[in-house]
Amino acid sequence: MRRNRLVLDSLVGLSVGDALGAQFEGHRFELGRLDASFDSDSILLWTDDTQMALALVEVLLEAGEVQQDQLASAFGRRYQPLRGYGQSMHVVLPQLREGKDWRELQETVFPGGSWGNGAAMRVAPLGAFLHDAPVGTVIAEAERS
Repeated sequence: MRRNRLVLDSLVGLSVGDALGAQFEGHRFELGRLDASFDSDSILLWTDDTQMALALVEVLLEAGEVQQDQLASAFGRRYQPLRGYGQSMHVVLPQLREGKDWRELQETVFPGGSWGNGAAMRVAPLGAFLHDAPVGTVIAEAERS
């Protein structure tokens, strides 16, 4: 199916960009660093952004839409502490894995919402999945993700 191919291709692009860019994360931007060459013998690792995108793709391919409970469960199940998650996620994700309700955790850990950019970092596969959907559908699904 073409849609699934687009989703998987976007996931590949996201994960490669994530692994390549991880070395720059948390550092001040310097234009000269963009010219740095990569050691071809180095193993580049993806971060929490790809790990969470994998969960999103899993839900999209299984459910055909963003099912928030299923997505939260996938986030918890796929949690790998060494992927570079923000400090609060080390509290939230193990509790999701244990079956805690994401709505309660959200209010406890992120009152008023998260200030991070995690959702933006993992949304590419959703755009590919909804490439031909009406704008209203895209917005609603993005909000749910």
